Amino acid sequence: AFNFDIHHYMTNKGRPDYMPLLQLAVKENSCPRTLFYLGREYSFRRMHQESINTLMPYLEHPNARWKAERANAMRIIGTSWEGLGDHDAALSWLMRANAEYPNVRDIWWELLRFFHDRGDFAGGYWAAHRCLSITKRDDQWIAHTASAWLDEPFVLASKCAWHTDRKDEAKRLLGQALELNADSKSAREFALTIGLPVQ
Repeated sequence: AFNFDIHHYMTNKGRPDYMPLLQLAVKENSCPRTLFYLGREYSFRRMHQESINTLMPYLEHPNARWKAERANAMRIIGTSWEGLGDHDAALSWLMRANAEYPNVRDIWWELLRFFHDRGDFAGGYWAAHRCLSITKRDDQWIAHTASAWLDEPFVLASKCAWHTDRKDEAKRLLGQALELNADSKSAREFALTIGLPVQ
């Protein structure tokens, strides 16, 4: 038996416009899957309120029982509220997403990024440890975020550690980021800020 991953990389072709078909599908048969995909499509297009308005009925649907997908819907609702400028609602939904399905690095990465961007470095430090403790992709989670598995979680974890007076840990985490990606611009810039030598 062989284990392998399939990676789908973006090409230069334009992204297909699925939204009219998804809208029609929801109108004709408002099942959990069509609601989820339409809500995700609205989010992709930064139609934040439409995304929320679609994913809330998805979560309330009696057949929406797949926890990984439910957590992803909650994550999207959280980032949509963030896009609308309601950071309290965003945090509430990101926390709910992690409570719904806690063993996925991608959701903890979203929460780490949120805390960091708000300047809540204590919260970010907590989320970073949860994020980085997950070292294996979950087979139920079908929408992996590439940045969650590269150097950026280590960079943001390092910044949160530094700003909560954990200097040695910050340097260690930043070293791990540079091991993953020696050309990481954000890691190299922060290394210069804290006086960590880089090659």
